Amino acid sequence: MVGAGLRWSSRETLLAGMSVSLLAPLLVFVDVLLLSSYGPAWLIPDLVPAALSPADDLANSRIEIQDPNVAMLFLACLAALVLTIASITGRRPAANTNAVTSTVTMSG
Repeated sequence: MVGAGLRWSSRETLLAGMSVSLLAPLLVFVDVLLLSSYGPAWLIPDLVPAALSPADDLANSRIEIQDPNVAMLFLACLAALVLTIASITGRRPAANTNAVTSTVTMSG
C-alpha cells in the first residue's frame, strides 16, 4: 500500500516489507529483554515457584522469561538472511559509461 502511494516498483516494496519484518522481531526481543531486566516486580510472572526466597524467585523468573523469546531473535536472523539474499540477487548491473552520451548545444 505504501509502495503504491510512493510509486515504488514491486521489488522496492518487497524490500521495504522485508526490512520491517526484520525490525519487528528484534524490537520485541529487545523490549522483553529490557522489561525483564529493569521492569517492576509486578510485571514479572512467577515462573520458578520452587525458589528458596521471594527475591530468588523474582531473579530466576527474570532470567527464565527471556528463554522463549530467543525464537524471536532467530526469526529476525532468518529475515536478515532472506533480505540479504534478495538485495544481492536483485542488484542491477553497473551502468556502462560508454553507452551513455550527452550532447549540449549552445545557441547564441
